[in-house]
Amino acid sequence: MNLDKIAVPKCGESDKRNTEYENNYTPKKFFKSILRTNEPVILDVGAHKGETIKFFKEIFDLAKIYSFEPCPQAENCR
Repeated sequence: MNLDKIAVPKCGESDKRNTEYENNYTPKKFFKSILRTNEPVILDVGAHKGETIKFFKEIFDLAKIYSFEPCPQAENCR
């Protein structure tokens, strides 16, 4: 999963403004700006199938992620 390539919905009339937004505000850049460490501790409560682990490991490969899924049949939980 390459988080820098996630499509950002177009909003507004200006393609230039949308391109500038896409270049400056990726999920990776956002989380790097609010978490001032390369080794964050992340609690994933309701881990389901581990999607959040994959997402944050792409951004912070040294993160310590603790996951908890209370539903034994997570793929069937709603």
